[in-house]
Order: sequence, then structure tokens, then C-alpha cells
Amino acid sequence: MIAILAACSSCSEPKGSVRPADTSLVAIDGLLWTQPDSAFAQLQGFAENHEVDSLDPFNRHYFHLLLSELLYKNDYAQTNRDELLLAVDYYDSLVAEGGSHADAALLFLDARAHYIDGVGYYEMDSVIPACEHYLKALEVMEEHFDEKELVGKKAQFMALAFTHLTALFSDQYLHEQALYYGNQALHYYDRYDAEPWHVSWMLEETGVYHDILEKWDSAAYYYHEAEKLMSDTNTLIYRDIETHLAHLSYEMGGSPTVAIERLSELLSRSVTAKEYYARCLVIGEILFQEQQYDSAQFYLDKVYLETESTKAKSQAAEWLAIIREHKGLDPGEYAAYLVPLANQEPNQSETKSLLAEQFGTHLRNTHEISHQRRIKRQMKTSLVIAGALVSLLLIYFIAFYVNKRKRKHLESDIIEERFAHQAKQKALGAKLVKRNEALRLVVDENKKLHALLEALRRQKTRGCYDEFMNEPICQSIVGRLKDQPVKRVAKNRDYPELKLTDSELSQLAAVVANHFEGFGELLTALYPKITRNEINQCHLCLLNLPDAQIAALLHNDYSTVKRRSNKLRKVFSTKKTPQMFLMEKVC
Repeated sequence: MIAILAACSSCSEPKGSVRPADTSLVAIDGLLWTQPDSAFAQLQGFAENHEVDSLDPFNRHYFHLLLSELLYKNDYAQTNRDELLLAVDYYDSLVAEGGSHADAALLFLDARAHYIDGVGYYEMDSVIPACEHYLKALEVMEEHFDEKELVGKKAQFMALAFTHLTALFSDQYLHEQALYYGNQALHYYDRYDAEPWHVSWMLEETGVYHDILEKWDSAAYYYHEAEKLMSDTNTLIYRDIETHLAHLSYEMGGSPTVAIERLSELLSRSVTAKEYYARCLVIGEILFQEQQYDSAQFYLDKVYLETESTKAKSQAAEWLAIIREHKGLDPGEYAAYLVPLANQEPNQSETKSLLAEQFGTHLRNTHEISHQRRIKRQMKTSLVIAGALVSLLLIYFIAFYVNKRKRKHLESDIIEERFAHQAKQKALGAKLVKRNEALRLVVDENKKLHALLEALRRQKTRGCYDEFMNEPICQSIVGRLKDQPVKRVAKNRDYPELKLTDSELSQLAAVVANHFEGFGELLTALYPKITRNEINQCHLCLLNLPDAQIAALLHNDYSTVKRRSNKLRKVFSTKKTPQMFLMEKVC
């Protein structure tokens, strides 16, 4: 490292030449990655024995970069902010002067300076500049280092930068972008000797983003992979993973009782108040979803009244306000608490938009860098091949003119080489034909699958629609609604006399299956994960009933049925109402 940093002495600053890096600072830098507490103590000793401001520019900025990094690694606030900003500009200027020939060690220092600058901005809640500097750090690394060079400390640095970007986008609820950066972080954790609990934590975080995006199978995979790395079951990370798995089992249709029992056991093992209220929020969510409002309120009140987490408090307030409305009570302070958060939405939207733009730019730059590197590799390969061909020709002519007696032998060798080349070309051509044939088979198979789905969607019915509507169960349902107007803002408790029994819903399902052959297969083909409630709603759509009446018949809130309708439109890829779309399929 000393020799590499010393190479920077060939660079120059506007006010003087750059001296080699101080050996003490280089030693502290080496210790920083594995023992940050010891490195911090040594840096403090260095400051006591040296007048930092009188150091040459390179070592002065190097000192403040190390100080900023060690303050962060030892959980202290960034106290040398002004000096760090000068260091960032200094390294940028040296890199600009060096251009494409900038020293590798200097480039790494420049990237580190931007990264720790981003940390400082994030500590001040300046999200946009924080993201900008994190991405600048990655840009320096990705542009100037090949993938094979990103190992050891460089891989650790890349993992840290991607981890911070993951947290930043997650905090702004940009979960798809957070998932992308989380996967990138995992890639670099595998390229150095990372602590198992570091990898486990990132696997858990990746699972969380899949969970939020309702990619439950993927979420379960990452949670279980994270769990495998945890040999100690008495840690916060392990309990967090178990909490996610318990909640995921409920999301995937498991028993709420079993999930709550497991979560209650984890709640009793909480070590800190933060962990305790996080568990309370998960239990409260499940009880809220199960409409066990009194039990849910018990846990949610604890979170709302006692936690220091703004996110947890606002989520608890949202559910508590809904519970009070269900009980016919004024949502009161819960709703009032949510109003200031709602007023922040315009600024949050602007922040999200800027972050999404930064993400897109970084993605394009990464692809462009990869593309340029491929072109360079291809050019290098072409030059090597061209050089080899030129060498062969020179050897041929020298041999030809030096010894004509060997000409026939040389011609024979050339012919033999030509035949070998042709055989190789034929072999390559055969491989290409084989691959094209395999690709054609895949394309044909896809066409068959699309044709099968299209045939299923257009399958005609055995009876006519009028016969279906004359069925007793259909007449009964329509007749029940004839003189009963239903309000669009109705709640599930407003029309108990209209609620369909399970028997009536079964009768309607049987009539639909009898008259519209293949209707069930059509639904599952379009929507493989369709639920029983969504199927019942689709059956009622065939009666051409509005959402408000369907809500009353299913004993649901109007908002629930409306949300379901919007989801069905997305699944069916149509702008039409589910009623119109489904009736077109059967009529």
C-alpha cells in the first residue's frame, strides 16, 4: 500500500507537489477495515504527535478522510465536515488531472471520500446529495476497476456502498430499487471474507423487499438462507428472521393462531424496547387483518403511545383510526396524527422522483461501462488474432525465401492448417445450427402455450346467458336487491339482510360451472393465485351487479370490493370493469 500511495507523488496540486503518504497513516488505514476501534485510537495518537494543519496537502486530506471514516465506524457524528468536503474536492482534482491514467490507490481514496461524504449528508437527512455521492463512489469504482479487481477491501467497500443505497431507497419506500441494490451488495459480500451475520442480515433485508412486493416464495427463500447462516439463535437478527417467517406463513394462507403464538413467544424474548414494539406491531397487524379489533388495539396502542419510531407510530395510528371507525367512534388523535404526515407527501414524492431519476442514470451508466468494456475486450482479442496472423505470414515468407526446399512441406502444413480451420468452422457452424434449433423449439413451445391460453380465453359456453340468468339462485339474488338501494360508501355491517350464505355462494358457483364451461379454468389461467373471495366476486360480476351491491352480498366494505376490482383489472390487463370484461368472455 505504501508503494502504491507513493506513486501519487507524480501528481501535483495547484499550490505544490504531492508528497508520499505518511507510513503511519497507511498503517492506520490497513487497520481501519478490521479493527476500527484500535485504528481510531492510533489516529488520535497521530493527531496528538503531529500538527495536522501543517502536513503537506496529500497527507492532511488523507488524515481527514481516515478521521471521517473512523468516526462513522465507531458510531460518532462527523465532526470534521468542512475538512472532509475539501478532501473530496482535492481527490477529485487529482483524479481529473490523472485522467484515464489516474493511480489505482488514488481512485480508491476518491471513491471512499465520496462514500463517507454521502454518509455525512445522510446523517443530516439530506437524502438526494447522499445518494449522489454514494453513486459517485460506485461510478469511480465501476469505471476504473475491472470486476476481477474488486476483491478484498475493494469488494468490502462496494458491499458497504450498495448496502447504504439499499437502506436509503428502502427508507423512501422505493422497494424495487432497494431490492436491486441489495442483490448487488450480496454479490460483493461473496467476494471477500465477510462476517456470516453481515451476509445473513442482507439476506434478511432482501427477503423483506420481496415480501413487501408480495413475491412470497422468493421472500421465504431469502429468509431461510439467512437463517442457515445464524448458528447463534439468541441474537436479534435470528429473532427478526423468525418474526418475518411467522408473518410470511400467515400472508401465504397459514393459520393466524399459529403465527400469533410464535410471535408472542418472540415478543417475550425481546431484549430492547425497540424490538418489543416491533414485535407488537406485527402481532397487531395480523389481529387487525383478522378483524379482532379489541385484541389488535391492545398491541397497537402500545406501539402508538410508547415507541420512538415515527414509521411504526404512524402505521399503528393508521390502523387504530380504522378500528375506531369500524366501532362507530371518532378516530380522534390517531387521524390528527396522520394529517401532518399526509402534508409531507408532496415533498416525499419529489424526493422519490429525483431518487428514481438518479437510479435510472446509474443503471444506464453501469450498462454503458459494461458495454464499453466488452468492446475493448473484443478489440484486444481482434488485435491479438491479427498480430498472430501477421506473425504467421512473416514466418511463412521468411521460411519460403530462406529455404525453397522446405516449400512443399510448408505448403502441406498450411493446407493441413486450413483443413483444421475449416473443420473447426464446421464444428462451430454445427453448434450454431443446434442452438438455433433449440431456440426454435423454445419459441414453438411458447407459441403453443399462448395459443392454448388464447383458446381457453375464447372458449364458448354450453348455454346462453338468458338461461343462466333464469336460474333460481340468480333470480333470488337479483330479486333480493330489486327494492333495496345500496350506498356506495356502505360498510359490511350496513346490510346484514343481503348477505349471501356459503350455501348460496356454492349454488351460484355450480350454476356458473354448468352454464359457462371453462370459466374457472379461464380465471386460474389469467390469475393463478386467485383467492376464494375474488372468485366469488367474479361469479357475482356475471350477474352484472355494481360493486356496491356485490359488497353488500359478500358482507364486505365497499372499499374492499373496489380494491379487489382494481386488482382484477390489473390482472386481466384491461381498462374495463371486471363485470364487462367477464361478461364479454362468456356471452
